[in-house]
Amino acid sequence: MASFDVFRTSEAEFVKLRATGAGFQRVCEWIGNDSGLPIQAGIAEISRLCIHERTFNFDDFIYVVEGEMLLTEGEETETVTPGDSVHIRAGSTVTMDVPHRLLMLWVAHSPTGDWRDGNEDYIALMER
Repeated sequence: MASFDVFRTSEAEFVKLRATGAGFQRVCEWIGNDSGLPIQAGIAEISRLCIHERTFNFDDFIYVVEGEMLLTEGEETETVTPGDSVHIRAGSTVTMDVPHRLLMLWVAHSPTGDWRDGNEDYIALMER
């Protein structure tokens, strides 16, 4: 058995995480909770969706592959585009606004061992 795994985007199997109207978020988790590692990682597609004031219960690292996203915390807004990366710290409350389509790689580190814990309790979705 090899000491590395190869994940091909062309073979990604996406699962719809959330949706409202025509807006949606799909996630392909390459390294999941069942890996025994303290991180989860994968690729996600978000289209025409605003995730309003989401409080992150995990550290999240995002690398933008395609599209753009507006990130807002308080009065500060940043636009991230292909080639940009973002680190969102656990405990931060951030609005993620995707006006069109976004493809991103993500790595999450959660003290509970699963970035999904409590995921739906505080998410307000708005179709873009």
